[in-house]
Amino acid sequence: MLSVNVTNPVVFPKSRIKGKVRYLSEDDFNRVLEIDKACFNPPIETTDIKEHIEKRNGIGKVLEVDGVIVGFHFYQLENNKIQILRLAVDPKYRRKGYASKMVREAYRKLSLKRNILCCTVSEYADGAILFFKKMGFIATSVSRNAVADNSDGYCFRLVLAESK
Repeated sequence: MLSVNVTNPVVFPKSRIKGKVRYLSEDDFNRVLEIDKACFNPPIETTDIKEHIEKRNGIGKVLEVDGVIVGFHFYQLENNKIQILRLAVDPKYRRKGYASKMVREAYRKLSLKRNILCCTVSEYADGAILFFKKMGFIATSVSRNAVADNSDGYCFRLVLAESK
């Protein structure tokens, strides 16, 4: 396993992207499943969403623009990090800054105690790999069979900047 100990403090500029990131509610499940199905194979199930948000450390949020959910992300609070488990934007709304807005929102949750934002991305998800690199994440290792389709995954991390 490739392992690199790297810190990459990043300071994000303020976002001018319209839309509101809010906590996921049960009313949002159908739209989240619709977006997920358009973005991932295999897609998640309703039970997966419920199990995640019922965990004490599981967070689900959606990004809503003009009353329409355009994206979502799930993350998990761990001892020293926040692990992004799933991040998706409806293909019709991509390349407008919405995924960046959701990552910035998760980044703002970092603290001195929990100072790393990380995720694992399928080796075949070229767009996601380029996105996370553009956001300042650094690939630090490769995990075998780490993604839902049993592909290998690149482990990306972003470390809290001192002057957040």
